[in-house]
Amino acid sequence: MEKLEKRGLIKRNIDIKGKRVVKTLMLTQKGEKVYHDVSVIVHNHVAKVENIFSKEEYEQFLSLLLKLRGRLTESSDMIFE
Repeated sequence: MEKLEKRGLIKRNIDIKGKRVVKTLMLTQKGEKVYHDVSVIVHNHVAKVENIFSKEEYEQFLSLLLKLRGRLTESSDMIFE
């Protein structure tokens, strides 16, 4: 997060809610632009992958990826969102 903040992509905020300190992260305008640009690139690549496989193959591929993600999460305490 520190690197993203130094690059001006995110901003850290600290709020007080009652007796609790709440820390949040927000995208800056620069961060939102980078997010949008990357989203377009990813969307284009996903569209290309979808065209490589038949619908059945694509669904099987996604199923296998989810299975792999589940096993990795179980075995190494990794969290995917």
